[in-house]
Amino acid sequence: MTNDKSIPFGVAVVGSGRIGTLRAEMSSRHPAVGFLGVSDQDPNRAEALRKRVGGDFATGTNNELIAREEVHAVIVSTPEADHVAPVLNALELGKPVLVEKPIALSLDDADRTGRSSRLESAMRFLLATPEG
Repeated sequence: MTNDKSIPFGVAVVGSGRIGTLRAEMSSRHPAVGFLGVSDQDPNRAEALRKRVGGDFATGTNNELIAREEVHAVIVSTPEADHVAPVLNALELGKPVLVEKPIALSLDDADRTGRSSRLESAMRFLLATPEG
């Protein structure tokens, strides 16, 4: 995958395990994705996935990937116990996040995530939007 300037949408897939691989494969085939980065605690695993899907960037540091200016949205595909940190990092940087449930394994972590100003704004919007 080459960063196509005419299609500037960039996706970060955090976690290169089974679900991360699925998300990276789907993202690599989407016509709107012009940049695809992957991360994993094991940088060799991230690099292997990058090569497999033709991605643009791989790293062993989640925050390094999330902070890249080419990244516009973040898919968190880590083990459940590791969801909170990348979700909070992405939200603090103003980037939309896709994360499967649970968002956290403890009530304290869920509260911390819920107190993110970005998430509070999104939740207020969703609660204020009339149903179809």
